[in-house]
Amino acid sequence: MKMNKLIALVIGMSAVGACAQDTTFQAKLSWVNSQGDLRYLTRNSQGYGLEFGAILFKGEGLALSGHADFLNIMRKEVVGEVTYDVRSTQVGLDLRYPVGGGAQIFTGPMLVMWDATGNTLNGASPETSWKGGWRLGLEVPIVKNWAASVAYTATEWKSDGNSARVKGLNPSNPSFLTFSAIYKF
Repeated sequence: MKMNKLIALVIGMSAVGACAQDTTFQAKLSWVNSQGDLRYLTRNSQGYGLEFGAILFKGEGLALSGHADFLNIMRKEVVGEVTYDVRSTQVGLDLRYPVGGGAQIFTGPMLVMWDATGNTLNGASPETSWKGGWRLGLEVPIVKNWAASVAYTATEWKSDGNSARVKGLNPSNPSFLTFSAIYKF
C-alpha cells in the first residue's frame, strides 16, 4: 500500500516536472548512517535509501526540486531489549543553490511517514506517523549524468507530553546522514 502511494507520488511529480523546461530527473541510491534516536531505536548504524526526484523550476541561479524517498534500517537483535525495524517514506521540496564547479547546496522541508516494527515478547508493535523534517546537503558532479551527495536530515516522529519520557521512544526525533550515488536522466 505504501509503495503504491510512493509510486503514485513519483508519477505525479514527474508529470509536474515534465511541464517545466530543462527538466532533470534523477534516481539516487543511498547508504544511510542513523543518528540519535534512530540509532537508539534500531541499535544499528546502517541502512539504505532510494530516492526519485525532478527539477521542477529553474530560476536565475536557483532551482526547486521535488523528491520522493524510501529508507530502511533493520534492527540489531539485543537480548532483553526491544529494538525496531524502521522504514520511512518521505516527500519534499529542496531549494538548490549553485556553489561553483557544478556543485549545489540543497535544503528544504519534507513530510516523513515513519513505520517501526518491534521485537516485543508479544509480537510486533507497529508505530506509524506522518511528521515533518528538514534536510541540508551538498551535491557534486562526478562525470556526465553521475553525481554524489551527502545530506543530513532531521525529522520529528513522536512526542507525547502525557506519557512518560523514554529515551529514543518519547520523544523520538530520528536523524540520519545519507551518502548517495545519483544518476540524472
